[in-house]
Amino acid sequence: MARYSALLKDCKCMISNSKGNIISQVPLAGSLYKHVYAPVTFESANVVHIAQSIDNLHQCMGHILPHAIKELIRREAVTSLMLDPKSEVGFCEACAKAKPTSKPMPKEHTSPISPKLGDKVHSDVWGPAMPRSYDGKDYFISFTDDYSRWS
Repeated sequence: MARYSALLKDCKCMISNSKGNIISQVPLAGSLYKHVYAPVTFESANVVHIAQSIDNLHQCMGHILPHAIKELIRREAVTSLMLDPKSEVGFCEACAKAKPTSKPMPKEHTSPISPKLGDKVHSDVWGPAMPRSYDGKDYFISFTDDYSRWS
């Protein structure tokens, strides 16, 4: 596993590998260090591009809508990605489970607002979540005060 370190010096972020060799210098632009990746040609000389199915890209890209994937590829917003034109959209179990099963809370009150803070509190429980959180939790609970609408 390669280890890298960074040092801020002379308005540049100097990135070096574990042997101390400087592998990149990122200049300060305004108040940010902006790194523009410029791949070296030999790094991609042996890359094989395989056309991906729409379902595979849907899962790999965080379950975005299939037509959004097609639009990103059409506009070349995503490079080095080929979509199999014969692939069709299938059923996504994760997306089906994530769909809400109850009506959303209305944005405006349908009943009188509570007269003071803490008189009425709305609660919602979400879960079980898969995968679990880092510390083993699999439910989320929220509380919203009716008067202030703070959660």
